[in-house]
Formats: sequence, C-alpha cells, structure tokens
Amino acid sequence: MRGFTMFLVVMLHVISNSIKFMPVSIQLLQFFRMPTFFFISGFIAYKPLEVWTTSHYGRQMRKKAFVQIIPALIFTVFYQAWMKPEPLLQYFTHIGDYILYYWFTFALFAMFVVYYALSWIAHRFNNEKIMVVGMLIVAIATAAFHVCHRFPNPSWQRNLHVEDLIWTVQFFTMGVLARKYKEKFFSIIKNQWFNSVVIVLFFLCALIYLNQWRSVPGFYFIHYCLGCWLGLVILFTLFKRKEEYFNSNSRLARVMVFIGRRTLDIYLIHLFFLPPMQWLRPYIEGGDKALLQWVVGGVLAAVVIALCMIVSEIIRSSDLLAHWLLGVSKKRKEEKNG
Repeated sequence: MRGFTMFLVVMLHVISNSIKFMPVSIQLLQFFRMPTFFFISGFIAYKPLEVWTTSHYGRQMRKKAFVQIIPALIFTVFYQAWMKPEPLLQYFTHIGDYILYYWFTFALFAMFVVYYALSWIAHRFNNEKIMVVGMLIVAIATAAFHVCHRFPNPSWQRNLHVEDLIWTVQFFTMGVLARKYKEKFFSIIKNQWFNSVVIVLFFLCALIYLNQWRSVPGFYFIHYCLGCWLGLVILFTLFKRKEEYFNSNSRLARVMVFIGRRTLDIYLIHLFFLPPMQWLRPYIEGGDKALLQWVVGGVLAAVVIALCMIVSEIIRSSDLLAHWLLGVSKKRKEEKNG
C-alpha cells in the first residue's frame, strides 16, 4: 500500500510541478494521498510488544532524527543548489525557501516526537491508556483548530508547512489506534454496509469539492477531514481485501512492495527528475481527456520512480552514503549482507 501511495505522490508532482496543470480527474488524489501516508506511518509505528524504557525512548528518537531529519536537510541543500546555484554561504540564507519540498519528513518526525513521548509516559505510569487518550486529545484539538482557524500563512509557516502538520496529525493518530485495536478495525472495514455508506459519502464529498460549492455548510470540514477519511478508508479497505494478491509472487505485487520499501529514497530523490514539461499541457488539457491525463501522469511517474531506483541503488552501493543520505542503519545493512 505504501508503494501505491508513493506512486500517486510522484504522479501528482509530475502533473502539478512539471506540466503545471491540475486536472479535475487528478484533484481527487488530494483527498487521500498524504493522509494515507500518515495513517500507514502511524499504523506501522505502533508495536504491541515495544517496552518504552528511557533508554529505548532515547534510541528511537536518535534513530528517527537520523532517518528523517538529517537526510531531508542534506537533500534540501542539494535541491537548492540544483534549482538555484549561488555562492555557498547564501544557501543557508535561503534554505527555508526549499525546506517546504521535504515537509513530510519534518512533519512525520514531529508526530513521532509526540507519540514516543506519550508512550514513554504511559510506560512510566504503567497505563497504556495515557498514550491512547493523549494521542486522541492531540488529534481532535489539531483537527478542530485546522478546520475552524484560517491561517495568516506567513513565510515561515508556509515553508515549514505548519498548516499541513496540524491537519495530518489526526491521520497518524488513527493509524496508531487502528493498529492497536486492529481486530475491531478490520471487522469494521469488512462490513458491507459500512463500505457502501463510505463509498457513497466519498463521492458526495468529491462532488461538493470539485464543484467548489463553498457556500455548502461545512465545506472546509468536508474537504479537509471527511473527504480525506473516506478516501483513506476506501483505499485501505481495497488493499486489505486484496492482501493475498499483494503478498503473492506476482510481478506487480513485487514491484509495489519494493517501491514501498524505498519510499523515503523516492521521496528524497524524485524532485530532481521533474523537468519543466509545460509543452504537454495543451495535449492533455480538457475535461474530456481524463483517461489520457491518468495515462500520461502514470507513465511519467513510472519513469521518474525508475530513475529514482537507479540513483538509490548507486547511493546504497556505499555504506557511508547510504547511512548519511538515506538513513540506512548500519545494523540493517549488516543484516542484509549477512
């Protein structure tokens, strides 16, 4: 599922950043593209047997900082040099203008900080409900603040994607709780009535959003919360139902699993392979060319991901570069070589 979501991220960036075009047929990806990533991150983060001692808390924080912060900062400098060559000392003056391109890793790290801290506190008091209640409070508070408050959007907030960080906390939190109570969660998404209602509501939300009916009461709630949740649940349910296929040895399943394992590599590298392609826009523009838009976006995304995989393998051929640029732990590298 992570591999498919990463494919959607690259496809959206190809269309919006390279072709400079956002067709209606692609806009629906905005509903669940990043929410799904954060949900999966939270789902994977929760480990039932994990014991949150002080030493374990420290190790996990160092690990996440090394995997998510250091590579993102290094690639931010690289990307700035790639896009806007200038004297070396000036890079750090304008680095804030480029951090926004890797906002996902910084936002995810912030969520891990909160989740790990609450898990450590819960362990200290020997009561896991502290973590659950704490995460719910943070999620509800940030979601309510985001829907009810319009951001002034100064440059520092825009560069750090503060608004997106506040918006996506709810999805990471629910990913954690879905994993903790996975049996109940899976029983809900397997219910036929539940799935039918979710699908119908999603298309109603999509209709309201795509027609920009801002006068509809709760438009921003429909856009930023309800539509995202519905799309996320549909996508997760689809992959859960097809779990046997994606665990099989088919070529598509292997490719998606491999992409899923290299999501950070692709996320960090793919921006370097988004050249200006505005010349394509006249050929795919128009409401009657939805299929062509998806085909062009999909093919270009596949090419970009393939190039990212080549660069990733080159970097990973050096343990030192893999460690610093892609956050590959030495222990994991040794286990793979072993």
